[in-house]
Amino acid sequence: MWVDAEGVAHTVAVPDWRSVVEAEESVIGRLRRQDWSAAWVAEQQELIYEQVAAGVFGEGGRVGEPAAEPVKVTGQDVEGPQQAGAWLQRIDAWWRLDVLTALEDALDED
Repeated sequence: MWVDAEGVAHTVAVPDWRSVVEAEESVIGRLRRQDWSAAWVAEQQELIYEQVAAGVFGEGGRVGEPAAEPVKVTGQDVEGPQQAGAWLQRIDAWWRLDVLTALEDALDED
């Protein structure tokens, strides 16, 4: 994510969520079946947008470039919202929105 001079947050556009999130298909399938996951992703995205609006991030970030390595998510990371929250906190703050957007794409994929 990067924040421009007007305070607007932008994410990195990628053709495939797998370039941002590394997960076995069984982990993504498990996430798709859990009642909390889609709402949790949306809530975490909204919290980041609120932080951007409050000026927590300021101008800067990773302009137009994804991280060098996809962020790995394991079965342990998705046992519940608390574990997912701990997983998200281990990700660089500037990269979290991009990871959440990729995870949202993964959950929406047929």
